[in-house]
Amino acid sequence: MIDRVINSALQFLLIFSAISLVCSQSMAYTPILTTNGNEVRWVLDEVPQDQPNIIEGSVEFFINRFGTPDIADNGDGTGGEFDILRQAFRAWEAVPTSLIDFNYLQLTDENVVTGTDRTNLIIFDDANGSGLFPLGTGVIALTLLTFEDEAFDGVFDGRIVDADMIFNGQDFVFSAGMDPAKMNLGSVATHEAGHVCGLDHGFHQKTNEEDLRGCVKSLYPGQTSAH
Repeated sequence: MIDRVINSALQFLLIFSAISLVCSQSMAYTPILTTNGNEVRWVLDEVPQDQPNIIEGSVEFFINRFGTPDIADNGDGTGGEFDILRQAFRAWEAVPTSLIDFNYLQLTDENVVTGTDRTNLIIFDDANGSGLFPLGTGVIALTLLTFEDEAFDGVFDGRIVDADMIFNGQDFVFSAGMDPAKMNLGSVATHEAGHVCGLDHGFHQKTNEEDLRGCVKSLYPGQTSAH
């Protein structure tokens, strides 16, 4: 389910991960496109003055220091859910010949996502403070992307300027393992990180690993692996 709201030259794209047999069995990815048909992507060579959430070629993310009470951690931003989230981003960095790169995930006290502050934030929303998880929606997590959607086909068309990842801690319990009564955080986070890269949902009979890798290579081409 996708909800689009256009504000000025920026487009806000909410990408939801919902409980569905279709989603769980046949979810794949396709590139997100602007109105002009250009791929939505991070411009990794931007300087901090123009793009403060790109630091030396890496997309900078922050995570609320309280994380989730569902998974035990070390209390200092390591272990538990913090390491799981970092591994989710590393999975996308590991795509051969792709230059997409993320920072280590810094801790923050911020717990409000705006989509416009150019601070990429990850939070667990345990009381629907965001207003994005009305009861009964079945939404496990969502990624909010804000990108340039120019009226003309300009050089910045498709440039991502902000990304936030929100997990529904009100309706779901997350785990580090495969407890059938809980949501595996690693799987959900890795899926959402794909949206952060600029990928949308595509529905096929079978998820094609090579197609997925090809999308990321196309968005962030490089001659050699970044890792």
